[in-house]
Order: sequence, then C-alpha cells, then structure tokens
Amino acid sequence: MKKNYLTVLLGFIVFYGFSQPGNDDCSSAVALTVSQDINCTATTNGTVLNATASGGATTCGGSADDDVWYTFTAIYDRASITVNNLSSLTSTMQYELYEGSCSGPVVFCATTYNNTFTATVTPETNYYIRLYTVTTAANPPVDTDFSICIVTPPPGISVSTTQYTAQQLVQDIFAAQPGLGITNITASTGSSNNAAGPNGIGYFSQTNTMFPFEDGIVLSTGSAKAAEGPNGNIQSAGTATWGGDADLAAILLTYPDVGSGFNAQNATSLEFDFVGGTAPLTFSFLYASEEYGAFQCDYGDAFAILLTNTETDEVTNLAIVPGTNLPISSYTVRNGAYNSACAGANVSYFGTFHQPGVVDGPMNFNGRTTPFFVDHPVMEGVTYHLKFVIADRTDPQFDSAIFLNGGSFNIGDSVPPDDTIIISPLPPYVLCDADNDGFALFDLAGVYSPLVTAATQGPGNYSITYYESFEDAQNGDNVLSINTGYTNNLALEQTLYVRVNSMINLDMYDIEEFVIKAVPSPIYEDNLPAIATCANSAINLTVNANSLWNINLYDVTYHLTEEHAEAGLNGIEQPETFVPQAGATFVWVRITDPETGCYEVLLQPLQDWAQLIQIQVEGTTAGVIVNDAFSYTYALNGVATQQTTFTLPDLNYCSNTLTVTNTTCNTTTDLFFDIYPPAPTGESPQTFTQGQTVASLEVEGTGISWFTAAMGGTFLGMDTPLTDGTTYYAAQYIDNCAGIERLPVTVHLVSGLEGNSMATLRCYPNPVKDELKLEHTTTLLSATLYNTLGQQVQHTAINNTQATINLTGVANGIYLLKVQAETGEKVIKVVKE
Repeated sequence: MKKNYLTVLLGFIVFYGFSQPGNDDCSSAVALTVSQDINCTATTNGTVLNATASGGATTCGGSADDDVWYTFTAIYDRASITVNNLSSLTSTMQYELYEGSCSGPVVFCATTYNNTFTATVTPETNYYIRLYTVTTAANPPVDTDFSICIVTPPPGISVSTTQYTAQQLVQDIFAAQPGLGITNITASTGSSNNAAGPNGIGYFSQTNTMFPFEDGIVLSTGSAKAAEGPNGNIQSAGTATWGGDADLAAILLTYPDVGSGFNAQNATSLEFDFVGGTAPLTFSFLYASEEYGAFQCDYGDAFAILLTNTETDEVTNLAIVPGTNLPISSYTVRNGAYNSACAGANVSYFGTFHQPGVVDGPMNFNGRTTPFFVDHPVMEGVTYHLKFVIADRTDPQFDSAIFLNGGSFNIGDSVPPDDTIIISPLPPYVLCDADNDGFALFDLAGVYSPLVTAATQGPGNYSITYYESFEDAQNGDNVLSINTGYTNNLALEQTLYVRVNSMINLDMYDIEEFVIKAVPSPIYEDNLPAIATCANSAINLTVNANSLWNINLYDVTYHLTEEHAEAGLNGIEQPETFVPQAGATFVWVRITDPETGCYEVLLQPLQDWAQLIQIQVEGTTAGVIVNDAFSYTYALNGVATQQTTFTLPDLNYCSNTLTVTNTTCNTTTDLFFDIYPPAPTGESPQTFTQGQTVASLEVEGTGISWFTAAMGGTFLGMDTPLTDGTTYYAAQYIDNCAGIERLPVTVHLVSGLEGNSMATLRCYPNPVKDELKLEHTTTLLSATLYNTLGQQVQHTAINNTQATINLTGVANGIYLLKVQAETGEKVIKVVKE
C-alpha cells in the first residue's frame, strides 16, 4: 500500500510539480493589455518556476535559463512596465524588450524588483518581453512568482540635443530679449573635447504642469536626452575619460564643509560674456539629481554659477543656498522623509521627490529643488563672464542636472563700453529660387554687409567676414569667399555667422548668426493651354488661372508685353472680358507670391477658335470638342443637327464632314474625319480538314476579305488552301469602305477519320479550373494544348485509356486541345477558368 502511494505521489510531482509555464517560449508569449493611463488596470500573474532556456544569447546580461515571454502592442510613444509581488528578495528579475519580433532588436534592458521602468516605443508596434532571473540553474532563485502590468505614462519634459546650437540656446532660449550684448558663447560636455561621452547639453520643453519651467536649457552630468520623464531608470551615463572642471574644483575648495575631497567627473559647462545693463542680473534655475533618496546623506554632485567681473577678476558663485554659504547640491538641500539615515537640510528649498518607477514624474531624476531666482547687481558698461558648470562627485554614477528657465536671463538694456563691438539681431536674407532646386546665389558683400554695418555698435572701423559655423567664426577659420556671391550648401534654409572685427584691436569682435533662405518661386513648368479667340468678341483670360493655380495663394495679373509683366506694370484691368486686338497671339501672365514677392512670368497663347476644335473618333462613334466660351450650331454631312456625339447610321463609313458655325462671331469651319467598319466577329481558333480553303472559315460580317497580317499583308483569294497552325485575318468592306481592324483566325488541321473513331472520347469538365479528365475506349497517346494564336502551351504524353491533364499553371482563356489516340485524333475547344 505504501509503495502504491509513493508511486502516485511521484507521478503527481512529475506531472504537476515540474510542468513548464505556458509562455516558456516566445511562440506562446502571453498577450498583455496596455492600460490607457498610469493605473495598473490589467495585471497578469506569472512564474518562472520550471521555465527553461529559450536559446539565444542575452543582450542585457544575466543567465536566461528560466525565461518566460510576454507580448503587447504599444499605444503611445512610451510604455511603463511594472514587475511586482515577487515572493522573496533572494533574486533579481531581468527583462529584455524586443521590437517587432522575438528576434528583433533589443530596445530596452532593465533589472527590476518591485519597480517600474519606462521604455521609448513606437505606437501600434508589437513588442516582446523576455523575463528571467539573473541566477543560474546551479543557484536557483527562491522567488518564482510575480505579477506584471503595462501602463501609459503622461507626457513629461521633452529634450532635444540637436534642435539648437549653444549660441541659440543662450541668445534665443535663455535670454529674455535680443540685444543683451551676449558674446563669446562656449560649451563643453561629454560629446566634446574627445571625451567620448554623451551630450549633456540640450533644450527642454514641457506641457506637464508638475514641472515649474515651460522650457529652457538643461545641463547634465550624463545624457541630457535621458532627462526626459517620467522617472523610469537611474541615469549613470558618464565615462571615465570625461573629466572634471578646474574652475568648479577651485570654487569648491572655498567651502571646506562640502567641497573637501571633491573629485570632479563628467563636467558639463556653458559660459558666455555679457555687458552690464541698466538693471541687475536676473534669471531662475533649479537643481535635480539621481542622488536624492538613497545617497542624499553621503554624496552630493556639485555645480556652480560663476560670475566674473573681467575688469577686477572678482568671481562670485551665484549657486548658493539662500541665507547660507553652502553650494546647492543634493547634500545641502534634502528632505529627511526620503532617507531616514540623516536629517533634512534646507528643506524649504527642496521641491519634489519622484520615486523611481512612479510613472507620473515629469523628469527622469529622483528629486529636484524648488526654483531659485538670482537677482545680482552688475555695473553698467562692464563686461562680465558667466559660467554654468556641473559635475559628478568621485565617479560617473548617479547623474545630476541644472535646468535654466527659458527667457529668464535679463540685465535690462545693455550699455556697451567704448571698447566693445555689439551686433544687433540680424534679419534673414531671402532670395527667390528661380528654378526651385532649393539653392540661390546670395550677394553677401553687396547686399547684406550694409545691413550688418547698420546693426553694429562699436568704435572705429571694422571688418566683416562670414562663416558656416560658430566655431569657425570664433577662431577666424574657413572664411567664406563672397566676392562672386555665396551659394547655400543646405537646401532652402541655412544658418551663417558674421564676425565684425575691430580694425584697431583685433581681440575686439562680435559674432551674430543669421539665416539665408532660398524661397520657392510659383513655377508652372508646362506650356499654358491656348485660349480661344473669336474675331472681336470678349474672352476670359482667367480661365487657366482658375484651374491651374490656387488663386487664393497668389496674385495673378495679365499684361500685353513681357516687359510690363516683369515689372508688374500696366496690368489688364478687366481680364475676364478682354477683347484682343486683331491678330494678337499672346498675352503675358505674372504669378506673384504675396508673402515672398517671388514671381513667375508665363506666356499665354491666344488661338482662333476654329483651330482649337477637335473631333474624337472611337470605333463607330464620333464627338466634337469645342470651347464652351462660345455658342455653336452643327451640320453633319450637310444635315443640320444639335447633337455633339454622332453614331451610325448618321455617320458614313469612311468620309464625313462636320460643319461648325460659331454664332458668337458668325464664322464657320469644316471638320473632316473618317469612320471605318469594325472587324468581323467569329471564333478565333477554328479547325479544318485537308483540302479546305479560307472560304470554309466561319466569320460574320459584310464583304469579308482575308489577309496574311493584322495590318497590311497580302490579300488572299477565297480559294486559298488552309495551312495547319496558320493565322488568317478577316476584314469587312462596307459601302466601298475597307475596314482597318481585322479578326485573327488560327486554324488547326484535324483528321477526316475522327468522326467515328473518336466518337467515344470524353473530355470533362469543360469549362475547367485545374484538372481536365480524358477517357476513351482505345489507348490515348498524347494531348497538346494550343492558344488562339496557334502556339503550343502544353504537351502531355498519355499511353493509357484515361488521363488527367493538369492545367493549374495555364492562364484563363480559350484553348484548343488536340487529342491523339491509336485510332485517330480530335481537336476540342477548352475554356480555362
């Protein structure tokens, strides 16, 4: 009895205890429902218990010997994936996200325990999740069960590292207004100076009201792009070759409580000069860091905002916690509620904490400060240097960032000193692109340099040079040659840089960017259709404009000479009721884009109405096409009619005359055209016996004549003997008018004995789709299929009284099947469907 119980128990364990999960392989991946918002409305339970390896190397690391698979279809450009309710803390779950298929590219990796990670995805695209524990079979995990769900995060901040240059970020985004005298803009980050790191400088914008700034500049110790919300993963994007910043290290030494032992890594900086204006220096910013929470008690990445008076060399750090002498960091501004290992510090300046995996966070950092507002006095006319710099402390892990509020930098009205050159913002230089290829020749020396001179403030004489990049303008490299003009090398629109240099002091200069544009012209490539004229009658010159151009977008005028059209002078006042002079054959049309002033001049032909009338003949039907600006009467072959479409018997075979009278100007013209008899009708493949002639062929028509070709060829008498496999062509001859179209008839010889000997031949089904059956009382030798042109399509050897002919590969149509037997042969018409 005990043995039987043990057998049953072991069987139960084998069958149930070690059964694999249903989604052990990608082919059986469990479909997950994506929630429409941040709430986990559709949770799926899962396990890796007894899961086996699917094969294939992992991209994200770990041992995938117990992987399971899930799939979902993205509904937004981000998806937040949560793995929860693990049964123990003894193992970490790893997942890989594949795009498109199980073997597609891995677009995201994550190691998760009761957490959420957000991946960038493509809407309406299928994704596959490969989920496994990082332990191996030799060290199996205790935790095997979990739950998984996918939610849709709300939009957070968006970041672009390519939309603006450093100069544009400062002058167009950070500055409150143009003309603040900002010069010498430089930037440094992981992607510059051969640091082999990410770009830590970018433009941010947002529509999520949880973030206090609408847009601005982000400076990060990692990837600026990775700052996009929500707070899905820890940022640690730096590299060992991306070093620190000497100015930051020096200023931190003045704060021994927090700056001693600071080893800067992954420094990002943005700096520029400006001239003190009529108001204090003002702007706003905030600080964000991944060190908030777990490491706020021990570490503090550092940043500084260094303002230098270039006349006195006095340096002031503007990034100080108000009311203290402490630089702002996650160590000096923190809330103890998010790490009980230390008390809070300057808590009133701590903003918000975003728990990793909480998908409604607007940025990908654990926490941030409140916005800080700088209001610092500056002296009018004095040049200052302002540097924003941030760096990781000790190692590249756990990134931090500064967010500069867009449009907040202000100094009032800039007052340039006597030894300063300042260029005011410059207008774009716009040219009409004559051939619409996106390129034009810009006269920078003759046309644009005077504008630059007028926009420049500064002492003495100066030189003007142009460059394709800001770096070249700063260094004076690769000066553009403009004596014969400059052709843009980027289609439609390109940014150039102008440098104005003092001729007295070569170190005194300013650089300003401007845009050159090759604006498309309103080109109409083809010749304009002629407008019909009629003696001294009024015509409407606008008929083509109404159909060929969007007259709501362009100004269209009409002129008697090309010179007037080019100059835009003396336009015809009433083009809708224009009476052309006798013999006039042209007017000129000017099409102008009112927004750009670009225009095109086209020739508009004028042609007598009778030359524009057309007769269209199709078979035995003819129709007249006239200009509907006039009224007409008609006579066909001398008989008055009001019809404009004519058929038999009103038409004659061969010669016809249509007389058209223009009653508007009382003039008449004759149109001559021919109608030919159609081809006869009849079966195209036909059979004959030895000795028969073309007279034996069966076709229907009048005055049948036979020829050797579809056109031309040799006329055949009715006693012409038929030849097997030959195609003959039949035409009608009616009322002394020979038809042009001919009916082809291909003939096949059949034995005269087939009547009795082949009477028992069965051929079915007919019409046939795929297989044709043949049955006969004597042995069938072969079956050969011909098309209507007499060409062999298929040959089948049989040597049996029954056969199946496979016609699967034969196109639909009518064919002749020649069946040969021991006792004779027979030709059968077969219809393939």
